[in-house]
Amino acid sequence: MFISHYDSCLCTALYNDTITKLEINKNLSLSLDVVATRLKKEITATTNEELGIALIKKVYNKFKYAPVLQDVERNLKRITDKLELKINESFTLLNKTCKFIEELYYKGDNNRSKHIKSAIKQFYFLSNQDVTTIADTSISACKCQDHSLFWDVYVSRVITVPRNIMILLDHGGSLSKQQFKTVKMIAKSIISYLREEDRIGLLALADDFSSPYKTEQCLMPNQAPPVGDPYVISLATKHNKNLLIHFVNSLSKGSGITNHSLGFQQALQTINASNIPNNETVMLIYISRGLLSVLTEAKTVLKTISEHLSIVNNSIIINTCAVIDETKSVLYEMHFLGDIAKNYSKYSTGITKPMLEGIMLPVNSTRNVGLSVARFFKTLNPDSITYKPQPMLSLPRWDDVSKDITVAATVACGNNSEIGVLGLDLHFLNFIEDVTYYSNYQHYTYAFVIDSKGITIMHPSYPRPNVIKKQPQFVDIQYLENVPDIEKLRSLLLTEEKGNFTVRISNRNVHYVWQKVLNWYTVCIVVHGLEEVPLRPYKVSWHPGAPGIDLVHYRLDIYSSTQLCKHLNQLATLDAGTLYLSSSCFQSPYTYAQTTNTLSSLTIQSYMAYLKDNTRLLANPGLREEVRDDVAAMAHVLEYLRDQHLQGVKSKYIVRRYLASRNGVVQMFPGVLLPPDLEPTKRNWYLKSTEHKHKTILTPPYLDAGGAGYIVTLAHSTSHLVSAMDVTFGYIYKLILQHMPFCKESNVKCFMMDDRGYLIYHPNLIDPNGHGPMEQQHIIHKESLVANDILGHKHFVKKVLCNDYLDDTIQRYYRLNTSFDGVLGNTVHGEHGVRYQVSPVKDTNVFIGVVNASCEVVATFCPCSVVDRLCLNCNRMEQRECECPCECPLNLDTCTHPNSSYIDNSACPAVAEQQGVPVENTIANVLSELEPCLPISCESQSTHEDCLGVLGCEWCRIDVDGDSLLANPFCTSIQTCFNGVLGSPTPYSDQTDSASNSEDLLGRTYSPIGPVIGSIFGVCLGLVFLFFCYRSYTSPSIERFYLTSAHENRVRMSDVNVSDDYRDVDNHQDKLLQDSKKLEPVSPYCVSTGYRRPPTVADSDHGYSTMTPHDESEHLSFAPPELDSLEDDISDATSINTSVSSKQPQLKTQRTKLQELLPDTHLINKYGNDLKVLLIDLTGSIN
Repeated sequence: MFISHYDSCLCTALYNDTITKLEINKNLSLSLDVVATRLKKEITATTNEELGIALIKKVYNKFKYAPVLQDVERNLKRITDKLELKINESFTLLNKTCKFIEELYYKGDNNRSKHIKSAIKQFYFLSNQDVTTIADTSISACKCQDHSLFWDVYVSRVITVPRNIMILLDHGGSLSKQQFKTVKMIAKSIISYLREEDRIGLLALADDFSSPYKTEQCLMPNQAPPVGDPYVISLATKHNKNLLIHFVNSLSKGSGITNHSLGFQQALQTINASNIPNNETVMLIYISRGLLSVLTEAKTVLKTISEHLSIVNNSIIINTCAVIDETKSVLYEMHFLGDIAKNYSKYSTGITKPMLEGIMLPVNSTRNVGLSVARFFKTLNPDSITYKPQPMLSLPRWDDVSKDITVAATVACGNNSEIGVLGLDLHFLNFIEDVTYYSNYQHYTYAFVIDSKGITIMHPSYPRPNVIKKQPQFVDIQYLENVPDIEKLRSLLLTEEKGNFTVRISNRNVHYVWQKVLNWYTVCIVVHGLEEVPLRPYKVSWHPGAPGIDLVHYRLDIYSSTQLCKHLNQLATLDAGTLYLSSSCFQSPYTYAQTTNTLSSLTIQSYMAYLKDNTRLLANPGLREEVRDDVAAMAHVLEYLRDQHLQGVKSKYIVRRYLASRNGVVQMFPGVLLPPDLEPTKRNWYLKSTEHKHKTILTPPYLDAGGAGYIVTLAHSTSHLVSAMDVTFGYIYKLILQHMPFCKESNVKCFMMDDRGYLIYHPNLIDPNGHGPMEQQHIIHKESLVANDILGHKHFVKKVLCNDYLDDTIQRYYRLNTSFDGVLGNTVHGEHGVRYQVSPVKDTNVFIGVVNASCEVVATFCPCSVVDRLCLNCNRMEQRECECPCECPLNLDTCTHPNSSYIDNSACPAVAEQQGVPVENTIANVLSELEPCLPISCESQSTHEDCLGVLGCEWCRIDVDGDSLLANPFCTSIQTCFNGVLGSPTPYSDQTDSASNSEDLLGRTYSPIGPVIGSIFGVCLGLVFLFFCYRSYTSPSIERFYLTSAHENRVRMSDVNVSDDYRDVDNHQDKLLQDSKKLEPVSPYCVSTGYRRPPTVADSDHGYSTMTPHDESEHLSFAPPELDSLEDDISDATSINTSVSSKQPQLKTQRTKLQELLPDTHLINKYGNDLKVLLIDLTGSIN
């Protein structure tokens, strides 16, 4: 759903066009540019004093320097040689394994594969015999890997004539949640395994059928498809496969009985209408549970298949996939689906067309999906199947089970590949580490890798492999390198063994130097011709005046020569700063990442001894050459930061101070324990600071994982490092009040935002109920009237587009002009009774603003999604159109865009990594025994002004009910009064102990209203429960049943369940309003992955018309509940039997009802009283 703003404010106040100052009241007026100037001086002074910027410049002027990049050709050869070595060793191991399996397993020589050994994730063997037989395979025992990736490798090696596939997918009400998930996964696997020369069609079946909409045009998620031609089988192009997968994802579980006959009738008619050459065979795959509504339905279905097969021009092979639950008897279902595949003519006579026998495969879990698809493909044109004999390397693939990215290296075994496929998966991070961590000076030089087809495997636009959490979209290099003559450059990269190429961009040259790696990849290094080549400190000596104890390794839990204490929720020390070495500091980042959890004190001592060795005689323990110089140079500055933190007047507002170099070295005070996979150069404060070099940047508030509550980071980037500190959110408010005291006025709102429009401070970032600042809140969220007016000033703000190729989206965001001179105000004075002014704070990324309203005003329309980031209109973008930062699907290379100019968009910059600083369970006990590093006396702060911004303190003003104000507000710790609400829980693990032990919680301001409200709530809850029970046993019932092969031929409760979430299903339809006509084609974007469900025709506002979410009643239908598998709710079969036996007097009535429903009355006589049928009403009561 979406929020939209607002109603017009009816105000009578008028404003004079000549006013140049924002009048707060009769006695006070202050020009905002004066405030901005004062704030600029304050921030500059704070930067110099607290971050030591002046000292940094002075100290770094004394060092020797060397160029960052010294020999491109040598670096390129080093990277390509290592990558080639890993590839060769991978295939050497695979080839040896094909010939000497036993020798490799029991007597293998690991010395010959020492370089690749750490990169190997797993070996596996996929046998052709396993695919031919119906038995389970040995690889099914592997439960920690995604099996679909194994069989994707296998199917990609199969060479056969083009395949014609028709999928019939059952999504009826009899499926359990797990079965429905499996059905969809099977369908998507079949689609994804097809080649572009294959043909594919798909129908979804419940009580009626539906088909996807096909078009070559890109449909936006909120765009309804036009009426098109009848659905037919078509080529399995990337675009068509995308449409089908989106369609499958959009399906919801039906509420009625699956109409098997209708499904086969429509599927065979679709095949016949597709004009497939008569000499080609079509494989029809039916994925279903196979549940029958009546015993005689099987006969009807088989007759329907036979009758319609006689009019189809092609040979048809029918394969069935039985999605089963092994905990229940499935005799009837398996027999029914087996007859469809192998014996569908058993009830028909006079069939002259030869029958092609198919197979029926049971699938009981998602792990068997890939194997089943491979077996289905094997049955189609088996005589024409051959296998690719050459070694193969796959694109990087996301393993959804082990949660990492791998590259599969495979070889074929046996003469003509007749035995099978042998493969090994390589950790992608190890495989590509030298390119990923090539340089942190990416404005100057970087590296990328493409494969033999031009697909980019690694690029600075991509995130690090170890932070990716889903399958990335790898795109062609022409989209990422947006330079002139990209077509010529791409051609040279793919054809030339090695070479170089230069292009001219904005009065500077960009040099490309590349070299091929065997026939697989091309590695390219890019160097920008800058006027000032970046330099790094060279041969810096350790600070002579600093004792060795002034810098210690960050793993204080393993080795520490200092006295430990507790800094909020973190293990810390005040005796020294801590040194953190990120993965980019090491020659092999992957090796270091694998050993971070097993570091020993001896290893830590070897690191520190090497770094502090002024003689430079100690052996390098695996660090990059430039790291030692960075550590020594930064130590000169850390001593100053340490003194400032212990003695500075603003230290009570500062959480921590730290320095970060471009090579990933971090020095911090107070010294604390940090997470092992932190990469400082990828964090938001670092990226923002280097973007605004030589300026002070402020980040929007975010929750500090170290226990300080909501914080804001101030950072300043020099030519060689970034100096930063985290301050409390309250300090920002204190800073604003210091220079803008009029912000306390009731009709005045002051705000601070960054250069993208995200709020750093706004009075509504903390709501009255005590919820903290909402992170990443935009100015449009809080002041849409101001935002709407600002868009009219093209020199102040610009709406920007960029392509995020990894997510396949087009991003829209705002860029504010930090160089803007003067104060920006209303375009039309007096409009809406509101006056505002905004001004940049020079030498920062900050803008300050004031809104003065003569009445309550919420009056403009700015659509903002509250469930995702989807734009309201993806077909166009207007600069002056007010909307929140949002995104649209890119659909790159999968369809035809109505506007091809999207290709001209630049690639989005790398997204900042977000990572908390958790307190390890093993450390929690240690922390509880330590004294606080800096004792905080919140109770001594007697006024709100004194308490505001003090580290660890909150001004407690709201009672425990979260609503009423305290009679006597007071200053206390954040554990006692988080965000100003007494007793409010904190997001930290220490909240219970801290709150319960605090004297303030039950001290001078205790209120009994909490227990009273709790008692009233308990009584109300009991009354609601009694009413619910009464309604459950008095509601009229709706009788439904299925007949299955369960024990004693009774209807299983698992077959007739009332789903508890039927109202939440996206595609739920009003069954009382349906007719028997064919359903219209369903758009594949009706519920596309990652986006909200588009509105129906009846939804006139498209989810944007109100500020509050839609009432649930708007989306409810009068349809009866869906039938679902009751294993999700009821599993006690014994209780069911007891319920039936206790109602024997009703058996005669039940048999009468059953007799009306079953035409073959001899079944009643045959089974007699043993045939027990449960009729379940909507409330779950038993009749």
